[in-house]
Amino acid sequence: MITKGGMVYINRGAREGVEPGQTFVIGSSEQIRDPDTGEVLDTSMERAGTIVIESVKEKISIGRPVEGGERIHKGMTVMPPGSHP
Repeated sequence: MITKGGMVYINRGAREGVEPGQTFVIGSSEQIRDPDTGEVLDTSMERAGTIVIESVKEKISIGRPVEGGERIHKGMTVMPPGSHP
């Protein structure tokens, strides 16, 4: 995910079923791993904001921040609402 000109570009597009009007939650995520096995035990996400998709191409979608735009930055995790940990 990157931001440019006040818009948010995500690496999900038509091939993943993204459609204009769809919303996504953006935030910082952290995996909690078992120190002995390296197995992922849980994932937590600190919500930064929400975007609504305005334009969809095959491999990317472009969204407009509707919440927390100033806190959204490159490299954050993108998830559909309700699916974030």
